Amino acid sequence: MASRVIYIKLGRGGKWERECIEERQTIRLGYGECPHEDCLARRWDAVKEGLVRQGHAKGIATQHVEHVRRFYEAERDTVWITFYKNKLWWCRAERDVVVVVGKDEDPGDSPMKERRVLGTWTCEDLDGRVLDFTRLSGKLLTLRSHRWTTAELLPELAEYAVLKINGGVPQSAQAATGARKALVDATADAIRSLHWRDFEILVDLLFSRAGWHRTSEVGGVQKDIDLDLEMPITDERCAVQVKSSIGGSDLMKGIESLAALEGYKHKYVVVHSPEGKIPESATKMGVKIIQANGLAEWCVGLGLVDWVVNKAC
Repeated sequence: MASRVIYIKLGRGGKWERECIEERQTIRLGYGECPHEDCLARRWDAVKEGLVRQGHAKGIATQHVEHVRRFYEAERDTVWITFYKNKLWWCRAERDVVVVVGKDEDPGDSPMKERRVLGTWTCEDLDGRVLDFTRLSGKLLTLRSHRWTTAELLPELAEYAVLKINGGVPQSAQAATGARKALVDATADAIRSLHWRDFEILVDLLFSRAGWHRTSEVGGVQKDIDLDLEMPITDERCAVQVKSSIGGSDLMKGIESLAALEGYKHKYVVVHSPEGKIPESATKMGVKIIQANGLAEWCVGLGLVDWVVNKAC
């Protein structure tokens, strides 16, 4: 996908992030003290000498030139990455570098250098999944504390970044991912075999482990609700109907009865073996239908697989 991956910090403290990513669709570099003409002509010795004359130590000037050179010389297939709003953003950029005179409070940043992004910045992988920090390795996230303007990723880290952008899974995690999927599928099968009473208890346990508190006994005092729940911190209420098997007109009646309830932010019909097709109108009516596969995901995440296995045996 790319020959190079370069991290770029969009201004001190990220002061250009919103402008570059949301408005201008550019990558931007400061270094207003580095003459644009010399940079275009690749006269890097002259750029370094100019920085030294301005008072920079030779070693520091060399490092500054490295960042400016990287910005000017990177090819169009280079992937540029940055972090913004707790997500990884990436793009490619045009080769042309233009000068932008901004109203920057730091005189060392203006005039600034910009390259237009090819298309737009994006925070999604090629499969459309958001690249938020929960899906990224700490090795990549350490770049957030990088003190310089740019950083070229070493081959191993660059390969990882490109893999994530492509929507892939690192080889080290592939076996675990496959094993987890198999566990979810097997747990779903076990849930479908549960006695209706055990199924009710499981649903109660799942919501309890997620932080919900029951305000009535399972089965409740209302005919339309099997679990009347409350979230203590937010005071949100949740109404749940639990059915081992339901379908057709009965399922629609259940959805309609929940939809008509007032004072409940969350409404669920939980069923492990529905009969027939789930009505598409349920979501529009504010009711979520949770089936065996969804419950199995919850069981894996909340540590209730062993409970299901013991009851299914």
